[in-house]
This record gives sequence, structure tokens and C-alpha cells, in this order.
Amino acid sequence: MHVTVESLGTRYRLAARYSGDTVQHDILVSFALGGAAYLVTAELFEDGNGIGRVATAGAPDDVFLDPPQTITPGVVDLSVRNDQIASVSGTPFTVSVSLKVDGSEMENCP
Repeated sequence: MHVTVESLGTRYRLAARYSGDTVQHDILVSFALGGAAYLVTAELFEDGNGIGRVATAGAPDDVFLDPPQTITPGVVDLSVRNDQIASVSGTPFTVSVSLKVDGSEMENCP
């Protein structure tokens, strides 16, 4: 898996490229930011539809990312606004990325 994290002024770009067969599988790419203060996920469903969201540690609900987001077989490219990851935005933070297929972890990049 190849991962890119970029600060782009008012937002961050979180991207991952991966290989493997995605047909008829649920794919979940997760970016844990700031020691899991935030979990940004991209999920590609068996039917080819995808969603991106941000979970904040201790918050009851996830926040869905506004379109456009790229969540396709082999490529995840998410745009996350600074205010959606406010406690880490603008400062250096740790990032770890995982890839799960049908709920089983396939790869983890600390």
C-alpha cells in the first residue's frame, strides 16, 4: 500500500493506493490520525458504492465527508477539512493506515 498525507491550506488530502481483487468484497481503508484522536475511513462496498467519514474519539456519531471523494477499487483519495480534525490540524501528527477486506486486516502501515 502506498500512502500520501498532504496539508493543502484549509484541508488535508489523505490518499492510499492498494492492489488486489476488490470484486464482491467490502474494502475499508482507515487512517488513524494523532494516535487515534480521529479515524478517517473510506469504505468501498461490494456494489461499487463508497463512503468516507471521520470518527472523533469520544464523539457519539461519525461525520460523513462531503463530495467529491474518490473511493474506487485500488484508490482512496479523501479531502478532510481542517475543522473536521481540529485538534491535530496545523500541527505534526502521527498517521497509521490499515486495509481490511471483508473485515479481515490485510495490511497495516504505521
